[in-house]
Amino acid sequence: MAGVHLEPHGRPFRDVQSYVRPVSTDGGQYPLWSKNGRELFYRGGDGSVMVATYSADSVFTVTDHQRLFDPGFSPDPDDSDWDYSPAGDHFVMRSPIVGGGRMILIRNFFTELEEKVGGRR
Repeated sequence: MAGVHLEPHGRPFRDVQSYVRPVSTDGGQYPLWSKNGRELFYRGGDGSVMVATYSADSVFTVTDHQRLFDPGFSPDPDDSDWDYSPAGDHFVMRSPIVGGGRMILIRNFFTELEEKVGGRR
């Protein structure tokens, strides 16, 4: 939905309407659960990457907020432009292209290169 930003928040599983527990204190969007199950990453109101640690024993409680880094660009308001790697060791982000432009994808680059210039030496 264009122009709609969902702020990170926690709710109890069985009774999702009972209460909403805010995670961010200064706005946020595009939450991602960490692979270790103890952190929630989100883009802060200023576009920076934030992490909230929490406990979810009987009640979801945010225990800490930290700014991890500023990627240098704001997230696309119409699209989630980032993800957490499957290995859990880095983020992948799509940065905006300023002034237009295009992306070129070359599949099987090394195979094509070997065909054009010969085998490996």
